[in-house]
Amino acid sequence: MYYSPNLNLTRKLLAFSLFIALSACGGGGGTTPTVVPPATIQNHSLMVSLTGAGSGQISSTAAGISCGSDCSESYAESTSVTLQQTAQAGSTFNGWTGDCTGMGACTFNMSIDRSVTAEFIVDATPSENDLTVTVTGSGSVTSDPAGIDCESDCSETYDSATEVSLTAISDVGFTFDGWSGACSGTGECIFDMSVDRSVTATFVADSGTNQNTLTVTVVGSGNVTSDPVGINCGVDCVEDYDDNTVVTLSANPDSGFMLDSWSGACTSNGACVVTLDIARMVTATFTAVGQTSVLIENYSASGSVITISSIGSDASGITWHPGIGQYLIVKNGAATIYRYNENFNYLGQINISSIAQDTEGLSWVEGNEVLVVAENNFAYKVT
Repeated sequence: MYYSPNLNLTRKLLAFSLFIALSACGGGGGTTPTVVPPATIQNHSLMVSLTGAGSGQISSTAAGISCGSDCSESYAESTSVTLQQTAQAGSTFNGWTGDCTGMGACTFNMSIDRSVTAEFIVDATPSENDLTVTVTGSGSVTSDPAGIDCESDCSETYDSATEVSLTAISDVGFTFDGWSGACSGTGECIFDMSVDRSVTATFVADSGTNQNTLTVTVVGSGNVTSDPVGINCGVDCVEDYDDNTVVTLSANPDSGFMLDSWSGACTSNGACVVTLDIARMVTATFTAVGQTSVLIENYSASGSVITISSIGSDASGITWHPGIGQYLIVKNGAATIYRYNENFNYLGQINISSIAQDTEGLSWVEGNEVLVVAENNFAYKVT
C-alpha cells in the first residue's frame, strides 16, 4: 500500500497536538474539568400608587421612583429601596399600605416584586373663634399676631389653631395689676384660639397719684363710652382717673333711639367733655326717635332777645315742658311741634299733622302730655 509522505506527517502532528492538550489537562489519565456558566441576575418590579383626596409625591433611594410622574421601576434582586413621602401644601400624609404599612419609614429588599400605596388627605379647614379684650384702668393691650390694639380695637377673630400672645402696656402713672379670664397673674398671656376667649387687663394707679371718680348713669336705651378708656356704661359705669384728666364721653343710642340730652357735669345734647379736677357725675338720657323724655333743667331768662332757629317765621305758641326740660314751640299754619333745649338750641321736631292742621298755641299739662290748640277750635292732647 502506498502512503503519502504528507499523510504520515499529518498524523504525527495530530498525535503531538493531542499529547499537548492532554498534558495541559493533567495528563491523559485525569478527569475532564467542569465548566460553570456565569450566574444570571434576577430583576424585580416596584409599583407605587397614590390615593386619597390630598396631594403629595413619593421618591426613592435607590433612585428610580418619582411618583407623581414615574411610579414604577425595575431593580436588581436584593437591592435595598427606601421610599420618602412629601405632602403638598394643604395636604397631609396619612400612611402606607401594601409592602409598607403605618406612618413610619418605608424600606424593603427587592427580593420579590413589590407594591406600595401612599395616602394623602386634605387638611381640615380651621374653624374661627372670637377674642375679646377688656381694659380696666389706664393702659392698653396689643396682640401677636396682630389684631388686638385695645384701647381702640378690642376684639378679633382668629383661626382655631392660632396661638395668641397678649402684651399689657401701662399708661404713665399706672401699673399693670394682672390678667383675668383666659389668662391669670401678671406674667405672659398666651393661649390658643380653640374656643372663643375673653381676657381682661387691669391697670391700677401708682401709689401717690391723686385720682377722682367719674360716675355715669344711662337713662333709656343706649350706652356711654369714654376716651381715655374706662367707662363702658351699660357694663362699667364708674372709673377712677388721675387728677385733672380730661375725659370725653360718647353716647351710643340703641336702634330706634337718640341721645336726648346730658345732665350733671355735661348739659345739652352736644359733646360731653369732663375735666376730673374733682369727682364728677354725668347722666345720658336716650329717648325713642320722634318722642321726648325726662331731662329736668331750669332756664333763667336774661331778658335778651333770642332768635329761634329752624322754625322760620310766625311762631304762635310756646311752653316749657318740665318733664323733659325742653321748650316746645308751634307756628301758625303748621302742624309741627319744634323742640329746643334751655339755651334754645334746636333739637328736632314732632309732626302732628294727623290731628291738627293749623296750630295756634300749646301748653304743658302734666307728665309727658302737652295741650295743643288748633285754628279749627279743637284742643288736642299730645304725648
